[in-house]
Amino acid sequence: MVRESRSHKYPEGRWERVVMKDYYQAHHKVAYALLTWGLSTAERHTAAMHRGQSPPVKETADAVWAFERCVELIEWCVERHPEPVPSFYFRNLGICHQRLWGMQPTKQEHHEAMIRAFRGYIDVGKDDPKVQQEGGFDAVVDIVRKADAGQQVA
Repeated sequence: MVRESRSHKYPEGRWERVVMKDYYQAHHKVAYALLTWGLSTAERHTAAMHRGQSPPVKETADAVWAFERCVELIEWCVERHPEPVPSFYFRNLGICHQRLWGMQPTKQEHHEAMIRAFRGYIDVGKDDPKVQQEGGFDAVVDIVRKADAGQQVA
């Protein structure tokens, strides 16, 4: 597996490992910018739905586009980043799928991908008190617990 060979080739403490982490961090920054922009754009979609109106078509399409690109970038980072993969990659990936499922409820694959990503977040965070203290960790645990019980929650 590529990830194992990179971890072995560039162990913690080596300058090459720092460069490699910075490389993935730069890619995640683009994904995070798309996520943030998508969330602000999606607010108009959600506000219209709460008012009982049809959501604005352009804002909805823009938010979906941003979340889909974000998913592509973060999945790329998760697949290639040497162990340990940062917890926030999984959290942000789960948020993207959560929002996509909310905007496209007929696409069940987003719910399944959200749960997979949130499980990754929990797996990384279960032994890390800093991750457990992040806002939302308990909510993610609750979402996965309910999904395991057969409920579809977001």
